[in-house]
Amino acid sequence: MDLKEPITASQVADMIGARALGNTQRLVTGINEINRVRDGDLLFVDHPKYYAKALNSAASVVLINKDDVAIPEGKAIIFCTDPCAEYNKLVAHFSPRLGWGGLGPSIGENSEVHPSAVIGPEVSIGKECHIMPGVVIYGPATIGDRVTIHANTVLGADPFYFKKRETGYDKMIPCGSVVIEDDVEIGALCTVDRGVSADTRIGQGTKLDNHVQVGHDTLMERDA
Repeated sequence: MDLKEPITASQVADMIGARALGNTQRLVTGINEINRVRDGDLLFVDHPKYYAKALNSAASVVLINKDDVAIPEGKAIIFCTDPCAEYNKLVAHFSPRLGWGGLGPSIGENSEVHPSAVIGPEVSIGKECHIMPGVVIYGPATIGDRVTIHANTVLGADPFYFKKRETGYDKMIPCGSVVIEDDVEIGALCTVDRGVSADTRIGQGTKLDNHVQVGHDTLMERDA
């Protein structure tokens, strides 16, 4: 997820009552999880097994529950006792969930959307698309041109991503999206989950049969 305005590591720490170390003026331009992290991103890590991977990733700022680690040059860490919970707070702040009455969909020229389809906020549908009966598209989602989505398929449901605790399971708040590129056809009764913090992407020209489940953050390309 990209932030609308960059913010420093020090400012992020102040927001959650944590402590920034290293290059505390390093700018945070996005929030991401480890598999999709980029330069400028903040990510969290809360298990020793993944400390080195997180610290040596492309992330500029790492939210971590250990303060005596070697901080890579130019980067910052934000120390707190519960990185997962603080990460969720940041996602909720920077990407508040919109109700179904939020910003309506954009539908391109010559596209047909069946009256029984449910299209959420922040959904863009391209030209010459066919959205069949019973389809549900959660936002945010981007649908390209000449896309066909068959009956009762669901795009953009939350990723199956939880943190196990002694008290139960904490849901990871998603801030990712779904992107369906041009000339894709998706069969009936399929599900495509939104990304945790980036996108789940179905590449140009891909064809899916009925009853296909596409998990969060999948990057799918047409078989050559």
